[in-house]
Amino acid sequence: MQTIQRGTPASLESRPIIWIWRNCDVHLEPEDRLLAQACEVLRLACEQSQSKLIPYPVSLLQRRLKLGYAATLALSQQLEQLGALTPVTHGLSHDNSQVSGGNPLMIFYRPEQVAADVGTMSPSAFKPRQVMEDWHASGLINAGNVCSFEPVSRDDFKRVHNPQMVDDVLDLRRRNGFRNTDAQIAASLPYTSGSMLAAARWTLANRYPTCSPTSGFHHASFDEPEGYCTFNGLMVTAVKLLDEGLVRSVAILDCDVHEGNGTEDIIDRLGLHERIQHHSMGYHFQTREQAGPAAVHFETWLQHALAQCASADLVLYQASADPHVDDPLGGVLTDYELLRRDEAVFRVLRNRPMVWNLAGGYQRDEDGSIEPVLAIHRMTMLAWLRVCLHPR
Repeated sequence: MQTIQRGTPASLESRPIIWIWRNCDVHLEPEDRLLAQACEVLRLACEQSQSKLIPYPVSLLQRRLKLGYAATLALSQQLEQLGALTPVTHGLSHDNSQVSGGNPLMIFYRPEQVAADVGTMSPSAFKPRQVMEDWHASGLINAGNVCSFEPVSRDDFKRVHNPQMVDDVLDLRRRNGFRNTDAQIAASLPYTSGSMLAAARWTLANRYPTCSPTSGFHHASFDEPEGYCTFNGLMVTAVKLLDEGLVRSVAILDCDVHEGNGTEDIIDRLGLHERIQHHSMGYHFQTREQAGPAAVHFETWLQHALAQCASADLVLYQASADPHVDDPLGGVLTDYELLRRDEAVFRVLRNRPMVWNLAGGYQRDEDGSIEPVLAIHRMTMLAWLRVCLHPR
């Protein structure tokens, strides 16, 4: 059996920061306490996800071990030398032979969908840029995965919202979902919904899931912006495609910890219950106790929802970060339970038209950054990578 080589591997900055962990016997010396601890963390992740193969970013291992980033990266490289970790060195490119069937992961993003930090609890106005930068830096995606798109029109918004409210918000006469009249936020709104609509068109044409890195939809009702949500891009997309005859039915799978009350209101107002399924986690699970031991009640609900979603022509999935146990507005699911959630959704819907987005997430670290939220969205991307690399 190979033993660990002492010392820190060179060129930390040039190395990939995501590995695939393979459960295997690793011979360690008694003084290799930190390596043993790292192995235990990774083994636990495998046990809880019921797999011998799991993608793991350095940043999440760093949180578990409470070490500096460079030290955690060095540990990961030492485990790579022992054959326990395999590095992921690039994202899901168009010609990536590792992707099952050769299908690409496309992300519909434009800088115009981002606004500056407006000083509220929610990072959703500026989060898409940070998420995209994080995914690029992590090696999960590259420039070939990013697609441009056209913004939606005022008429698209007015199809699912009170027309006067739409005009007043966009013309800065009425407060948006952030409870201000910030011009940059108003300018970003057609692009936020435009991302979701363009992603939906792409997935319908290609019958392969895709991503819209967007937030701030499901609390926006027919008449009112609410809860950091101004216009409901989920309903803009669903109704536009129904009107065009491109779909006969749409399922909205909303795994944000808060109720999709705005979505429900618009469905009621427009009489669309027979054409739009709405599965909202927030109506059922807002505490750890409600989710059950090891989230068994939540997973039962999710499997039932997925079985119904499979009959829809299009699924819109909100892969929210705010159910996390440490989220100040969440408190329901652990890191591993969120990973299992995303893997379950991707496995069931991997060959069907589906768009997933970011939705909520409110954690901050001691420096005030949203790194804890970025880590959760990174794990959603890792779940997608794992389904592509290791379908079962």
